[in-house]
Amino acid sequence: MSCVLVSGCLGAAAGTDAWGGDAGDFFELAPEHLAQLKITAASAFTESELDSSATVSVVTREDWERRGARTLPDAVLHLPGVMLLEPPDGGMLIQVRSYDSTSLRGRATLVDGVPINTFAFGSEVFSNAEMQLPVMDNLQLVRGPSSILYGSDAVHSALLLSTYHHSESDNFEASADSGSRNYQRLAARGTQTFGIDQSLQFAVGAAHQGDQGDNYSYPLGGAVGKASREESYNIGTGIVRWEGRAQDVGYQL
Repeated sequence: MSCVLVSGCLGAAAGTDAWGGDAGDFFELAPEHLAQLKITAASAFTESELDSSATVSVVTREDWERRGARTLPDAVLHLPGVMLLEPPDGGMLIQVRSYDSTSLRGRATLVDGVPINTFAFGSEVFSNAEMQLPVMDNLQLVRGPSSILYGSDAVHSALLLSTYHHSESDNFEASADSGSRNYQRLAARGTQTFGIDQSLQFAVGAAHQGDQGDNYSYPLGGAVGKASREESYNIGTGIVRWEGRAQDVGYQL
């Protein structure tokens, strides 16, 4: 179970470009359309992707669902300059622009503005990498140094995750997925409003991958040994948010 306490938000997990198509479609868009794409990752205020001083890609929930992404790395793999590496101790490491593959450090990861990289590794790959996509609304990936905004972890990039946020009306939705190699996932998210100025929002997602029974061989004193490993996992992520406004003061818990 992975959980993250996010600025009063108990948070935990999802990809394609904001223009809703493949990366090549970007060059077919009119300048006025680019000016309408809103991002917050490249500076301290909301701006358009056309005006941004950094290379930023926005990946929405509709994007990664259309691509069939199961994990956070799946959601960003199609973006320009992104590659996935497998550290010896497990996990999938998102690297940008061919950054040194021998290091776990270099990318800052934030959930609703709160850094989740661990102090020991300078990365979330061993602790929070499996946050479930169904609890996320979108993500923004800054390709390039971003330390002035996100600290020393953001050497080559920053990944900003935004959790489910719907406070205007009552809402509920549930989904289920089943795939190859004994994969299943259940998810639900919704909002309950109280009056016109308070709401309780939640989003949960849980996935299961059954025993894969992968067989492999290895050198053993001049001979070849054979073994197998399960390669199975169970993972869950959830967020609960209480949001409201009292006179001119807004608050989130």
